[in-house]
Amino acid sequence: MSSDPTMLTNNGYDKALGYGFKVGYLGQLSDALQLGLSYQSKIYLAEFDKYAGLFAGAGNFDIPATWTAGLGYIVNDWTFLFDVQEIYYSKVNSIGNHIAPQSLPPAFPDGSGEFIPNPNHVPLGESGASGFGWDDMMIFKFGTEYKGIERWTLRGGFSYGNQPVEETEVMFNILAPGVIQKHATIGFTTQLNEKHAINFAAMHGFSQTVTGPNSFEAPDQQTIELKMHQWEFELGFSF
Repeated sequence: MSSDPTMLTNNGYDKALGYGFKVGYLGQLSDALQLGLSYQSKIYLAEFDKYAGLFAGAGNFDIPATWTAGLGYIVNDWTFLFDVQEIYYSKVNSIGNHIAPQSLPPAFPDGSGEFIPNPNHVPLGESGASGFGWDDMMIFKFGTEYKGIERWTLRGGFSYGNQPVEETEVMFNILAPGVIQKHATIGFTTQLNEKHAINFAAMHGFSQTVTGPNSFEAPDQQTIELKMHQWEFELGFSF
């Protein structure tokens, strides 16, 4: 099923260099209202040669383009923030190509012990081959910041995004079960003096499940469940 079976799996770490750009604007529309805009191009990476027989495009795995637009509103010691972001996963073949079970086998049994070549065969690693099948993702983010305590800034936020992994794509996404849709964050900065500060942040990605059939089995024979949750903590010191 692979265009290069020796570069399909179990080849350890690989690395690739790439290039892209990011531009943005941050402006004060009024004393209370702020506007932020940014755009990041697709980051074009060299191929991961050790996995040229897995990822569509002979090991290609570009980082998708994104845009973000946000507003901030200041009321006394409070700042309220709202962002919208879109990630174009579908524009990267290795991420966006949907799994195609009928194109992967090079041949099918004819029932008599012989095999018939598959005229629609597209092996893994070719540009049009099966991938993770991720849809573009629209994400909505809400946040607040409070500066009413001397030397302290308190923060909190919540984000929600549509599900990028469809039920039909669970088989390939055993490799990358990125199914989380909701994240909550809290954090603070405490100013020790004019030059030094301690920063802390915590994030929880709420447990999410996507369940679907194994697309290589007969219907209703096997069900795959992808489930993920995450915690992240960050501690920093400014000087």
